Amino acid sequence: MIKLFAPLISLILLVFALFPAACASSADVETNKTVWSRVELESDLDAWLDWTRSTHPAFEQSVDVDAFERQIKQVRAGLHDGMETSEAWYLFARLNPLLNDAHMGLELPAIDSDLDSWDVEIENGRAYVQLAGADEKRQEIVAVDGLSVPEMIARTLPVVRGESDALRQRILELRFRELVMLNLDGGSPLEVRIQSADGTERVVSEIKPVAAASEATPFSLSFLNSTAIMRIDTFEKDIDAEFASFVEESFARIASEKATRLVVDLRDNGGGAHEVSDRLLNYLTSERYTPISAVRARVTEANRGQIPGAEPGDVVAMPYAQWVEPESRLDHRFGGDVIILIGPATYSQAIVFSTTVQDYQIGLIAGAETVGKANQTAQVQHFDLPNTGFQVRAPLYVLTRSSGEETGTGVLPDIPISNVEDRTIAQILETVDQWAAENGQPDSALQR
Repeated sequence: MIKLFAPLISLILLVFALFPAACASSADVETNKTVWSRVELESDLDAWLDWTRSTHPAFEQSVDVDAFERQIKQVRAGLHDGMETSEAWYLFARLNPLLNDAHMGLELPAIDSDLDSWDVEIENGRAYVQLAGADEKRQEIVAVDGLSVPEMIARTLPVVRGESDALRQRILELRFRELVMLNLDGGSPLEVRIQSADGTERVVSEIKPVAAASEATPFSLSFLNSTAIMRIDTFEKDIDAEFASFVEESFARIASEKATRLVVDLRDNGGGAHEVSDRLLNYLTSERYTPISAVRARVTEANRGQIPGAEPGDVVAMPYAQWVEPESRLDHRFGGDVIILIGPATYSQAIVFSTTVQDYQIGLIAGAETVGKANQTAQVQHFDLPNTGFQVRAPLYVLTRSSGEETGTGVLPDIPISNVEDRTIAQILETVDQWAAENGQPDSALQR
């Protein structure tokens, strides 16, 4: 049931974190192999589907229903007695691509919280890690307990949640140890075969990455002539204090260097919290803004008290403004041309940030269309399946960007740049300058 509420209501969203900085962890994989019957697995499948449909506020509009139902039939047909962790997970995961949203679907089973993650980079279907040691050189993880890692990646990448290969690959990089343990049916690896660039192989019992690799700063500032380039790879809430210092120091330096143009590189930014990205916007505009103009929300026991007349299960559609007032007086607020650089991997809160900049004409968007939709989902919920313990996720909210435009596309750049993810900043600036010469300078194009 969908209900329309007037915007004057005291709204629900002020009491929720619309853009969670991190996801709740999945149920731990059992250390001993677990075997399930067809009846148990079918019960879990039904529980997943029922929970998702009763949680997502616009499920039928978010997926190709016919294709999804056909895939469900194929998954059911593949269920049988005696299925173990890995086989059952890969069968269930065939539904992930049809959901087409990293905020929705089946999670990789989590590992024990006492186990360290493996910091890897995946390139061309192969996993690389920089190991701690005398040489600290990058090594390829070739196999784990005799299982080929490239085959593991090739098998898993198509069925990980997410809208694109780039996003799914990033999830695998962050959850690589979980991927390995899934393929070992929850067991810890005993032998990890690694290979150096010269082809030399050795076997280790544990991957211990260089500490600095996991602590690399996710943002940086550089200059190219009169252009300042700010690379920001995350808006995660746990780096808020560090980000606040970085932003303050960066704009002081931008002012001292007398930069006339600022490029904010969000090509690898997977999102985070709006409180963090607001720190950056504070230096780009003095005018108030709202990142969203409307919301469609599923009513739950937690929020029903703030929506008069609504019952759990209802879907509430309403105008909603989440106004942010930048500081009226701020040292070093930037007044030059602003370019926001986006690409296929730009996601979640980085998308919301980009649409806000675009809708309020704070700057120009350059790059390639995001794979994630311009109107994002939010407030991700998690649910453990009763038998396997697999964890699934779904959002409670669908947001409408501040312009009110409701399309199924990603963020469309003002300045299209092909293969933007592979281009250097110098190449990108050359394209931007070309565009400016043909269309007028960014300020005149925006008519700020």
